[in-house]
Amino acid sequence: MTAESITAGSRTGETSLETGETAVHPEARGHHPDVEHVGLVQQAIRYFGTGVMSAVVDFGLLLILMAVGVGYTPAKAASFIVGTITAYSLNRRFTFKAQPSRRRFILTMLTYVVTFALQVGIFAKLFPLIAQEHLPRLAVQTISFVFGQGAATVANFSMQRWLIFRPTQAPVREAASAVD
Repeated sequence: MTAESITAGSRTGETSLETGETAVHPEARGHHPDVEHVGLVQQAIRYFGTGVMSAVVDFGLLLILMAVGVGYTPAKAASFIVGTITAYSLNRRFTFKAQPSRRRFILTMLTYVVTFALQVGIFAKLFPLIAQEHLPRLAVQTISFVFGQGAATVANFSMQRWLIFRPTQAPVREAASAVD
């Protein structure tokens, strides 16, 4: 490997010791990725914060709808949809720092279909079971909500981080002259 290829690698990307090729990152070519690279811990913290805000919207609407007589499953379904739109907007902008994208929005909504089934399904199964314990209604709602939300949150974060909002990693390979 030449000194020039090592220097170029340090400026533009990583140099492979096996092939001698340098990956040129989009920023080095004057292109900006549509998703900012953010570390796992930082994203998890941001995701948790936006998740809390979205859960407040979701749970608040659930309580309101049930207070006015909407059944627990339709109330949870409606509150999930509103919470989902809130979560997508906050996560795209703050957690994953991604540019708007129709493809990403559609993929996210498909992901939310999976988490919808998970969250509403768990809530709908737990609510009547826990209600049999004669706990206060708010306790039953909270416990059912937390279990459904927890399972859906783990699944949703995983799919969004590793499938939908992963930083664009399409580096162009430039052949570097390799001299042993």
